Amino acid sequence: MEQQMITRRKAFAAAGVAAGALGATAALTGVRSVQAASGAVGDAVAGTWDVRVTSAVSGQPPSTSLVAFAPGGSLVTTDNSAPGNVSVGAWEREGEGFRAVFETFSFSPSGTFAGTAIIRPRGTVDGDHTHGTYTVDFRPPSGPTQHGVDHGTFSGSRLKL
Repeated sequence: MEQQMITRRKAFAAAGVAAGALGATAALTGVRSVQAASGAVGDAVAGTWDVRVTSAVSGQPPSTSLVAFAPGGSLVTTDNSAPGNVSVGAWEREGEGFRAVFETFSFSPSGTFAGTAIIRPRGTVDGDHTHGTYTVDFRPPSGPTQHGVDHGTFSGSRLKL
């Protein structure tokens, strides 16, 4: 079976994490920010973020992710590494920031399932900006999980209306 190396882009669709999280600035300025419906302090990260992800391992240029944190703890993210690249996960408040976990499936060039990247970002939110770090583990279809296959930083801005 062909083994596929997980790229930073596949690993952090971000991290966005908040992956992704994580930088990139909003295209529109001077408009109202998208905020969580509850407005609670714990929901400071809730909303959608444009995140720039930098791997400390790959040496490749930073990638871009879009990360949506829903009130209640759900997380959905996508990145610019491949069409249809979507990851799902969960997030929670941690002190003044947040931590999250999300998974993305990886496939070989021939379309065979190669395994699952497990991305764990931790970050802080300051108004409409976020930043933090992430780690990546990889779980192949068989065999033990490979820990620490990637790590890096992220920074980002909240999408604006």
